[in-house]
Amino acid sequence: MNGLTQSQLLTQVFTSHGPTVIMPSWYCARDWFDQIGRFNEGGKGVPEDLLLFYESLCKGGGVSHVDEGLLMYRYHSQAATHSVLEDTIWYHRVTFLEERVLSCWASFTIWNAGKQGRKPIRKRMWLFVMSMKIR
Repeated sequence: MNGLTQSQLLTQVFTSHGPTVIMPSWYCARDWFDQIGRFNEGGKGVPEDLLLFYESLCKGGGVSHVDEGLLMYRYHSQAATHSVLEDTIWYHRVTFLEERVLSCWASFTIWNAGKQGRKPIRKRMWLFVMSMKIR
């Protein structure tokens, strides 16, 4: 992600690999943090950093490189990040894509998407089918 151009930083958000920034590597001004609504304190398994990042983008926040080290992140096996399921991340990625992009288009076509490109659509179709069964 450090090799991406400024415009790629934002468009990468909509790829199957998700946002270009991970929580330990992004920051914002305190007044912006207060304005976008703070972290979702839903508890274990909630990707609060991803949700805050998406909220920031939805409210007009941007993404920029800072070409110097600002902090040292220490990874450890007890980190809360391990409680967030991959399916939860995919759900939020697809929802963000639907709300910010797909809802603006009358139609779209998936062509040669590969495994990662098809996964969001399969997930969404599965959720749709399950919601129909519940009704």
